[in-house]
Amino acid sequence: MLRRAREHGYREGFVQGREQGGEAGYSVGLEQGKEDGHRQGYEQGLASGRHESLAKVNLVHSALTACWQELSEWRDACGRELDEQLVSVVRLICQQVIQLELNIRPDGVRALLDHALGLLPQTDSASIRLNPEDRVYLETLNLALPDQWQVTDDDAITAGGCILSTPGGRVDAQVEARLAVCIAELRKSLGLPDANGNGE
Repeated sequence: MLRRAREHGYREGFVQGREQGGEAGYSVGLEQGKEDGHRQGYEQGLASGRHESLAKVNLVHSALTACWQELSEWRDACGRELDEQLVSVVRLICQQVIQLELNIRPDGVRALLDHALGLLPQTDSASIRLNPEDRVYLETLNLALPDQWQVTDDDAITAGGCILSTPGGRVDAQVEARLAVCIAELRKSLGLPDANGNGE
C-alpha cells in the first residue's frame, strides 16, 4: 500500500509536473516566441522601410540633380547672353564717345599720326590715307612732312582714323581697328569667344 500510494503519488506528481511544466514551458515559449517574432518583424520592417526610403530618396536625388544641371546650364547661357549684350552696349557707347571726341577735338588726328609714326621705323617715304575731313584739318596743322610722303583722301576711312604705310611696315589706325582691339580685350576678359568664334 505504501508502495501503491508512492506510485500513485509519483504518477500524480508526474502528471501534475508535466501539466505545470507544459504550461510554464508554453508560457515561456510563447513569450520568447513573441519577443523573437517582434524583434525579427521589427528588423525586417526596418530593413524594408530603409530600402524603400532609400529608393525614394535616390529618385528625388536624381530629379533634383537633373533640375540643378538644367538650372546651371540655363544660368550659364543667360550669363553668356548678358555678356554678349554688354559687349554690344560697350561697343555702341565707345563708337558714340569716339565720334563725340572727334567732333569736339579734331586735333586728335595729330596725336594719332604721332603715335602711328612712332610705331614704324624712320623713313623718308610714306603714304598716309585718311578721311577727307581729317586731310583738311591736317593741312591747317602745317606739319613738316617730308616731300616724299604722300597724303591720300579715302572716304572709306572713318574720320579720326588713318592708315600709315612705309617700306618698313603698315599701321592700321582706323577707328574701327582700334575699337576692335578694345572689344577683343573686353571679350577676352569676359571669357567670350573672339569675333571669329575662337577661344572662351
